[in-house]
Amino acid sequence: MPPRILLDGSLSWRQVSDVAAGAPLVLSHGAQDRIRAARLLVEAVVRKGVRAYGVNTGVGALCDVVVDESKQAQLSRNIVMSHAVGVGPALEPTAVRAIIAAAINNFAHGFSGLRLDVVERLQALLDHDCVPEVPALGSVGYLTHMAHIALVLLGEGRAVCRGRRLSGAEALQSMRLAP
Repeated sequence: MPPRILLDGSLSWRQVSDVAAGAPLVLSHGAQDRIRAARLLVEAVVRKGVRAYGVNTGVGALCDVVVDESKQAQLSRNIVMSHAVGVGPALEPTAVRAIIAAAINNFAHGFSGLRLDVVERLQALLDHDCVPEVPALGSVGYLTHMAHIALVLLGEGRAVCRGRRLSGAEALQSMRLAP
């Protein structure tokens, strides 16, 4: 098994390539702390009623529409669903693993405001060799790719887990995770 890669600052392109090839990726305590701190900031923004694009407002032409706190989880789900519009052949598993590694690297800087458990779920996909099926082409660039990856975390979409093609729900179940 390849040596594990500890993500503390930023991954090099070589490390992303190593993760794509199967090397385990581990978040440092510092990276975990940065992710948690950014999430606390987002929660404070929501609690104070400050407008935050795509968090408590719509997106695009709906950016001025404030979304009630009770509907913000549905907003997040709807954004994922609306961006999962890829077409064409599926990307190679190594490409999807590289996209996941790059996303984790980005989130580890602590600027995104997502929950740490989302990053841990992305790590679980890598750890369990569970690769979401991601179409090569999409109208919203990398967001299309990330949306197809996120579908699996929601129990939707499809993934290939240790050589078996599964629904997103089955993939999560095989890793003993809930959507």
